[in-house]
Amino acid sequence: MKCRKQIRARHRMELNNLEQSIPSSAQDLPSLIEKILDEINKLEIITNDIYLLKDLLSALKATKQSIDQSADIENVQRIG
Repeated sequence: MKCRKQIRARHRMELNNLEQSIPSSAQDLPSLIEKILDEINKLEIITNDIYLLKDLLSALKATKQSIDQSADIENVQRIG
């Protein structure tokens, strides 16, 4: 019984603390939302850059493969 009262008292105290902290948190909410949106925009830019780099890497690999094949053909022609 005493334990329940202590738990309830602690919960009431925690609830009061939360209720007191809500107004200041609510005032910070618009700036927090703006910061989050800025970070999302940065992540979108980074993601786009990653896709561009991936495409560039694929193009470079294809170019290297083409150069290697040309070199192989030249070597075969020299030997033959």
